[in-house]
Amino acid sequence: MDWKATGAISIMRTFSSTGSMKRAFYHTTDPFCKNREPDDLKFALDLFFTRLLRVGERMHTETARQIAERRTRFLQQFLKEVRLELEGQ
Repeated sequence: MDWKATGAISIMRTFSSTGSMKRAFYHTTDPFCKNREPDDLKFALDLFFTRLLRVGERMHTETARQIAERRTRFLQQFLKEVRLELEGQ
């Protein structure tokens, strides 16, 4: 498994490729996919819900699961911060 599929590096890769492909960072009215299906081909943030937060599900060893779990917590914290900033807090 490519360790860059989750964690801080995955965030950098996601937004770097999104910028080079000239895609939107997030859906302006529903950035966290509460009332729509995620579309990771249109919005960078949607990739978290379709792939990045799910990497741990594909880990086969205990060590890999532990690493993915820690990195997933980091991704979740990042999303919490994005939510706060979008809400103006």
